[in-house]
Amino acid sequence: MSIAEKISRHSIMVGVVVLLSIFLFELTLTVRCTSITWDEDDHIYAGYMSLTRGDFGLNPEHPPLVKQLAAIPLLSLQLKMPALENREFKHEAFLGGKDFIFRNDAETILFRARMAAALLAFLLAILVFLAGREMFGVEAAFIALTLLVFDPNVLAHGAVVGTDMGLTCFMFAAIFAFYRYVRFPSTKRLIVVGLATGLTLASKHTGILLIPMLVMLSAAELFRKPENEQKREPVGKRAGRLAIAFVAISAIALTTLWAFYGFRYAARGAGLQLNPPFAQSVHYLSRPHEVRLLETVAHYHLLPESYLDGLADVRIMSDFYTSYLFGKIYPHGVWYYFPAAFAIKSTLPFLFLLCLAVWMIASRRLTGTREILFLTIPPAFHLFIAMSAGMNIGLRHILPMYPFLYVLGAGPPGR
Repeated sequence: MSIAEKISRHSIMVGVVVLLSIFLFELTLTVRCTSITWDEDDHIYAGYMSLTRGDFGLNPEHPPLVKQLAAIPLLSLQLKMPALENREFKHEAFLGGKDFIFRNDAETILFRARMAAALLAFLLAILVFLAGREMFGVEAAFIALTLLVFDPNVLAHGAVVGTDMGLTCFMFAAIFAFYRYVRFPSTKRLIVVGLATGLTLASKHTGILLIPMLVMLSAAELFRKPENEQKREPVGKRAGRLAIAFVAISAIALTTLWAFYGFRYAARGAGLQLNPPFAQSVHYLSRPHEVRLLETVAHYHLLPESYLDGLADVRIMSDFYTSYLFGKIYPHGVWYYFPAAFAIKSTLPFLFLLCLAVWMIASRRLTGTREILFLTIPPAFHLFIAMSAGMNIGLRHILPMYPFLYVLGAGPPGR
């Protein structure tokens, strides 16, 4: 490496430190200057109750990871706790959450909880840089990080006690870890993939989309033509290795998910039960095959009760919401809502670089088949599911697409 190249790389690393410092300042400013959102009190209260009392029945519609992370800084405080009134779980959590926040020092609780949750956005920024550097080089990594640091969509959710940034961070981490594993397989890298997958599942119920993503990426890896013909191995051998890896990833991920529920099936301890009970909630589903599936999983205690109740709630809510787009109210979702929201709310530099990347891929000017597949399959699948799910309630539902597209968009100019 020449002296000029060393100086250039040193300057980029200094720039990375500056960007991360700016990002941390932006997140802190967001924490200080924005009022509480409609469900943060619910999440913080539920996280605190799960940590201190092992009660996962107050907010089962979301897994516990982000809520518990936000509640950790509150453990040292002397807090007044609202009495449980055995109300329907959403009423119990929302009303109890308001009492929990505003009968104590609301500003202190919110600041501590939000700063803890903001660590996930900061971790995502680091992961985006590392992924960009490994896939396309340090210059591309710097561009990808710049796109993230100044993206209003990330800043809007990065310092909020919600599940979307946790899902975005760990889903990207799992895909990146799997990319590193298929490049140079090892036990350590396989364990990292399993842990990241488990953290994704424990962040948000839509984290289950990661499983088919990994299957599709495994299939792409199976039939992808290696750049170096000397590294080609029989398809059967590759299939067997990937199948064993998938089983190991699944086992580690499920163990990780159970750990966040204290390795206990019952959602609530101390003689308390879900309200309404899971056996009742599951029958609100409109699709009989989904009812049978969840009842079977519950019968054999394959997943925690609270997690299953949340899965049912996600499906029920997807049929409940109306949508509003371009001045018109729809009784259901419209397929073009998320593409429209993505185009409107994304920054112009990001959209320009993304279009440039698409053009270079189509014209075969952007090389690296594996990198392109790992950066396009997950967001394309996620967008497809979002468009067909019928839940048009916010761009945050496709926020997990963004880190993949940051890296992809940074590829052409970075190289």
